[in-house]
Amino acid sequence: MNNHLILGIETSCDETSVAIVSEERKVYFHEIFTQDHSKYNGVYPEFASREHLKILPQILRRAAQAHDLEKLTSIACTVGPGLVGSLIVGVMMARGLAFLLKKPVLGINHLEGHLLAARLTKKINFPFVCLVISGGHSQLINAKKVGDYLLLGETLDDAFGEAFDKLATMLGFTYPGGKIVEKFASKGDSERFRLPAAMINQPGCNFSLSGIKTALKKIITSLPQITEQDKADICASFQACVARIMVSKLEQAVKICGHSRIVLAGGVASNRYVRKILEEFAKNHDLSLHFPEGVLCTDNAAMIAWAAIERITAGCTELPLEPQPRLCW
Repeated sequence: MNNHLILGIETSCDETSVAIVSEERKVYFHEIFTQDHSKYNGVYPEFASREHLKILPQILRRAAQAHDLEKLTSIACTVGPGLVGSLIVGVMMARGLAFLLKKPVLGINHLEGHLLAARLTKKINFPFVCLVISGGHSQLINAKKVGDYLLLGETLDDAFGEAFDKLATMLGFTYPGGKIVEKFASKGDSERFRLPAAMINQPGCNFSLSGIKTALKKIITSLPQITEQDKADICASFQACVARIMVSKLEQAVKICGHSRIVLAGGVASNRYVRKILEEFAKNHDLSLHFPEGVLCTDNAAMIAWAAIERITAGCTELPLEPQPRLCW
């Protein structure tokens, strides 16, 4: 059996990342560069692709200094979903590096990278229900085995991470706002403002966050002068509402699938309050809950390299090596 050693490249949005990961779950190199889009109050696609073009070669040089690239068995890169310009940079760089090293190159679904990220640091058996909660995607997935996934439901409008960022903008926080909202929420009263948890009692696993956004706007504009405590209470009320939606839809997903394992994935999975609420839900329903460690929650190349190892080991067919901005399951 080959001992796979893969260099992964992630450039789907505003993180530029490179990692070298082995089949034994050892990470030899991992670097993430997070671009600064704060002055745009959101990701500016053209700036993102130019930053990838500037930063990616620098990180690759450091990877080459840290580990002998000749020992690689393959190269993997994100092909989608994501920003088309950003994806092109990563795919072209992966192709060029593969040509120079005479190594095969694999295209990886960014969402599959998130879904499998927790398995990089811990053996988690299939099947399981995965809740992907990131800035660009929010989905519930029935993960039966590597390469065999069924979409149970998804957001009909804003992603969870996107909703955090939009609230941050409304309150005058810098972008990205997820961590700032979480910090303020820790000092607030989660029961002060009652926000609508749309579709919470409807059957199925789809969810909607646009109603929360509208309600937040009304609350903020109704306050004559927003104090720091007002901000904290708004953030706490918002966090409690989105967690309530997650619990409701996870409960339905578990009933549909009958699985005893839940995996969280994506940037919002690092939110301590969300973890606490979902841990309580899992404990009360005799379920096991797993989530990626540290930076593996965010967009990163280690998850891309690991997803490639998982797919190779499972004998899955390769994805087309071309940027696919709207790549689906």
